[in-house]
Amino acid sequence: MMNYRTIPPAVKPFAPFQLPSDTTDVLPNGLRLTRIQAGVQPVVRLEWIFASSELFPAGTFSLLAKTLLAGTTQCDALAISERLERLGAFHEVSSQLDRTTVTVYTLARQIPAVLEIFQEIFDSAIFPEEEVRLQQKLVVQQIQLNQEKNSVLVNQYFRQALFGIENRQGYIMTESDVLALDRQMLLQAYEATIQQQPFHFFISGYLSENEFDVLVATLSSWRVKSAWQGLVEPFKGFSNQVKDLWYPKPESLQASLRIGRSMVTRKEPDYFPLLVANTILGGYFGSRLMKNIREEKGLTYGISSSLVPSAHYGYWLIGTDVKVELVEAALHEIWVELGKLRDEVVSQHELETVQHYLLGSYMGSLNTAFDIGDKYKMIYTQGLTRAYYDAYVDRITAVQSEDVQRVAQKYWQKEDISVVVVGGPTR
Repeated sequence: MMNYRTIPPAVKPFAPFQLPSDTTDVLPNGLRLTRIQAGVQPVVRLEWIFASSELFPAGTFSLLAKTLLAGTTQCDALAISERLERLGAFHEVSSQLDRTTVTVYTLARQIPAVLEIFQEIFDSAIFPEEEVRLQQKLVVQQIQLNQEKNSVLVNQYFRQALFGIENRQGYIMTESDVLALDRQMLLQAYEATIQQQPFHFFISGYLSENEFDVLVATLSSWRVKSAWQGLVEPFKGFSNQVKDLWYPKPESLQASLRIGRSMVTRKEPDYFPLLVANTILGGYFGSRLMKNIREEKGLTYGISSSLVPSAHYGYWLIGTDVKVELVEAALHEIWVELGKLRDEVVSQHELETVQHYLLGSYMGSLNTAFDIGDKYKMIYTQGLTRAYYDAYVDRITAVQSEDVQRVAQKYWQKEDISVVVVGGPTR
């Protein structure tokens, strides 16, 4: 038998792969329904995506998400919770700048009962005053707690430097912002974005054709005021002001660092070469930053770099935490590794290792029906097409060493990169 302790298994090329098909229809009332039929167990995930509005103050939709299930004209929060528990349904509500998402995991046979509950919530939520005040207090407490966390502050300051405070993406919500909200404001936001408003509905998992027909008939009967128009993220552009921002905290033993800049979206030709280049730099445990700064120099426990693409913008950043006296040494090594990628061609062995890592991670992210549903949700929310994933393997393997060096030279010049440090020494 081959000794795999000393001789690794042979590397085989990835076979062509395509996502399982989705079905997207526009219902008679204008609602958009996407079905991802996958898996073998009769478990489904239902997702309602409502477009948010930039006309409301910061924090409005975050507080709305926390209080949406706090009661309706027919049921209080406890009754709603008990109804969902009897169905074996798990739910969560989240908010982002461009959308509010309601997610429910349930058995396929319980879909009609679940839809009945959420139709009631979307038509007649009341946002009780007591619950609104309680959630405000909890959010204020979290803001106060975050002021003590360098890792949270550095992310806020980095986004502020990148986007500017005139952008929602760069705005740091304050205690006064939260306390200025009230029940009336939440009701107005609810009426404008959820109550009888269009949404994009996703269902992922396995259900019979009869169960799907019942779902379609039920959603088609819901009252809506207009047709789905898609998501619009309030983005006014980057600040275009490269900054080195240092926020010393004498009591801190550790500093948090973020190094980054604006970057491309998934739609642009340089995205896949940048994805490979970033993975080589700091995108996995065997990356250059980890080998140098963690393993060889012992400056940090962990360091990583990431591409963060959105529908209308993207950015790239490196993040790590180090002792305050090691900040300059860590920054020096980061610039060294960026310089090597700009000045030296990556070896074929390292390139292929990273390509196989990316493709293996991609295949591993498609294990369940809900994983596949996430891919389709990203396609629709980021304005992509299914071709993005159908060509994923080919576009990763098409990246050459020269492409890595080209994008490193184009996007990773030191003068174009911002540095934000919280907790380090005064500079």
